[in-house]
Amino acid sequence: MVTIMLFKDIKSKIKHIAMLFFIMLLVICLIFFDGCVSEKKSAKGDIEGLSYRSNVPVVTTDKGLINITDSIALFYYGDYILNKLPYKQLDENLKINETSIKNVFEIEDSIKSTQILYKYVTYKKSGKFCYFFKDLAASMYEKRTLVDSLLQARFFSDFKISEVLKSTDSLKEYIDVKTGDLIKTFLPKTSWENGDTLVLYFNKAYKNFTFTMSKEIDSVSPDFKLYKIRIPCNEKYSETYKMVVPKREFLFEIRELTVNNEREIIIFFDRIKKWL
Repeated sequence: MVTIMLFKDIKSKIKHIAMLFFIMLLVICLIFFDGCVSEKKSAKGDIEGLSYRSNVPVVTTDKGLINITDSIALFYYGDYILNKLPYKQLDENLKINETSIKNVFEIEDSIKSTQILYKYVTYKKSGKFCYFFKDLAASMYEKRTLVDSLLQARFFSDFKISEVLKSTDSLKEYIDVKTGDLIKTFLPKTSWENGDTLVLYFNKAYKNFTFTMSKEIDSVSPDFKLYKIRIPCNEKYSETYKMVVPKREFLFEIRELTVNNEREIIIFFDRIKKWL
């Protein structure tokens, strides 16, 4: 009799343990499933990433041709925009405001080395001011300036490509079958000192991206988006500089950028959006 009671008691405990194990397994499965759903959402991406690259050749009478290059990472999260701006920190003998929004590419023989560092600048699409942060962990901004100043200094927003097109004649237009690019080439109606041709590159892959180089031009081909501008110029004598200027090229280009720190960026926006 005692043996039967013990057996029933053990059997009851086994059922109880099995039930607890089943409940734990169910909870783990639910957590795992929720994690999978979250991963799928992250894979699609709440953050839109782009890289903006530019090259502006500057002619100087004493140092010849200097190419001012820039490469900026842009991140879009709803109405918020984050720019990762590179700047050069010079080791010695050159004074530079490290929080400046302008690129400084002065040449000094005494400079021994430079280091590329970054500032993070954020603003709202309709915002008047942009805010500079040391890094994505910062809780307070370092400085504030007008958004227009940032756009003019780093994105050449005063360079109106639609206005430039008015002084050109269309030369040719074709689709590159390898890249899918729609390429349009234009010739100036009168001689340009800083360019021989204007080449515009469009692609369907960028049509849904927020950033635009020209709303007016993008509206002409709604299935495509302008993503690259080239203005090559051959070597020739310049009346302005009274010298032969070497071959050079203006370049403005956007590319899709993989966002590897999406969660960090979202946390950053949630922390600092009270200022935007």
